[in-house]
Amino acid sequence: MTLALTGASGWIGKNTLNCYLLQNRNLNNIKLFSSKTRLINYRFINKHIKNYSLKQLKNEIGLKAIIHTAFIRAVLQKEFSFEEYINFNREISSELIYALEKYPNLPVISISSGVAKEYESGLKNIEENPYGFLKFEEEKKLQELSKTRMVLIFRVYACTGPFLKIPTHYALGQFIQNCLNGENIRINSSFKVYRSYIFLPDLMNICLKILDSPLPNGFYLYDACTNKVEIEELANLVMNQFDGISIKRPKINNLTNSYCGESKNFLELANKYSYKITPFAEQVKISIRDCIY
Repeated sequence: MTLALTGASGWIGKNTLNCYLLQNRNLNNIKLFSSKTRLINYRFINKHIKNYSLKQLKNEIGLKAIIHTAFIRAVLQKEFSFEEYINFNREISSELIYALEKYPNLPVISISSGVAKEYESGLKNIEENPYGFLKFEEEKKLQELSKTRMVLIFRVYACTGPFLKIPTHYALGQFIQNCLNGENIRINSSFKVYRSYIFLPDLMNICLKILDSPLPNGFYLYDACTNKVEIEELANLVMNQFDGISIKRPKINNLTNSYCGESKNFLELANKYSYKITPFAEQVKISIRDCIY
């Protein structure tokens, strides 16, 4: 039986494949899917592996489960027209849905985004945040297919982990890039900024454990987060791994900006599957080490 992994060329996809192989699982038992058929070099195994077009997913025979990470992130929206961005992502969702409709008992784990939560009220429109709108739209379609299978959705807010491509718009990547360039870390925000983080190897190892022993059929939605962190705390952890770096930030006022999920249910799920979460400081060290080497 084969595991299908969509979005295998992305940050989450690479972490999924790496976790899979570190568990001594057979590379022949996982099939990788991306936007188009191509060979991709995965440096952690020093090997080119074929990624198949998502359009082929629905014709795949003998699948055990699907881990779905494919989507065009919000930061890449500027590379498309508004309509192109929407159509491209809806095409990705449609290919997943076609495959699940064809195989009604096939379990699926889908990686979504915390921003989808903003659309639960139905008061926001697609123009305000196309990425969030489309992820929430995909979540609803998956929920409709949960009567005969496990549909498990993890909403991700912010990540740590290896294979972070820099430069990047992520605060973690920006701080690491500053330090690698010998520059001080600059935080422009004068109000406290909180984010919920998940270590991608933790998340994907838990996903693999769950697929070995799936939850009962039904729909499950979790905020994938373990640590609520203020941005200067993150900056300090990065800074401490380098010499001669300081942090520059305006005087803090009483305002806050929070993009956070609820970690309680996720931590309970990790405990259910006997998984020990990596301490946050160690997550940051691993992220930095991978960027350096």
